[in-house]
Amino acid sequence: MNNANICNFFNSKENHLASVGSLFRNSGIPQWGENTLFDIKNVPQKWLGIQGYCITVSSNIISAILARSNEDFTEILAIATHSAYKNKGYATKLLTYFINLKATSYLLEVSTQNTAAINLYNKIGFNALSTRKKYYTMPDNSLQDAVVMKRSCFPQTVGT
Repeated sequence: MNNANICNFFNSKENHLASVGSLFRNSGIPQWGENTLFDIKNVPQKWLGIQGYCITVSSNIISAILARSNEDFTEILAIATHSAYKNKGYATKLLTYFINLKATSYLLEVSTQNTAAINLYNKIGFNALSTRKKYYTMPDNSLQDAVVMKRSCFPQTVGT
């Protein structure tokens, strides 16, 4: 992980939007695909408060996070890691980096079936607030519950 770099994918000199959109789409988050990311970059007044960061290794997108902030809290909209790099600490590194950028409260939702993500969020200090019953419609039209999680701001930074 020594050669991993973190950058804002909206402000990067390299055009990472297509690769990040593809990563989100291939990770089951199609609503944040390439077209939406290009829309965010090209029509920023429509998407106030959106931020996006990614980890690259040799110019390849390994992991990405997309969030929306306001004065009260930051909502993490999507986080994904390329399947070849899962369980190697990249999502933890990216989420830790992002949280340390700004002192705020963070909200997110995640499928109750996504135990790897829930374990990551617990490790970083998120706590379950509530459950949204039958919130996600899966490709086979089955329904999955979502857990809403929150991490309140702390005066200290999160360790890596």
